[in-house]
Amino acid sequence: MAIPTDPNHPSDPTDRLLTSRGLSAREIEIARLLADGHTNPEMAAALHLSIRTVEHHRASVFRKLRVNSRSALVSEMRERLAPDADPSGRDRNNNELG
Repeated sequence: MAIPTDPNHPSDPTDRLLTSRGLSAREIEIARLLADGHTNPEMAAALHLSIRTVEHHRASVFRKLRVNSRSALVSEMRERLAPDADPSGRDRNNNELG
């Protein structure tokens, strides 16, 4: 998974929505890896971070997206932050996100 080169102007619609929810580029990367089912140790190894740093980013992602589990994160990303959602902050049913 690639992180946008300019975190202030992400090109992927999901990244734009995650950015609008206050996630940093690293937190977006962690959120995507979590949603793909990777464990904290796997993410730490792949990103050359300590497990504790990954846990910190994971906690920030959960707090900013108002979820409390990996399964809730996956649901949030699939339902509310779908790639076909409008980058204006509205989902595919024209409901305001956030």
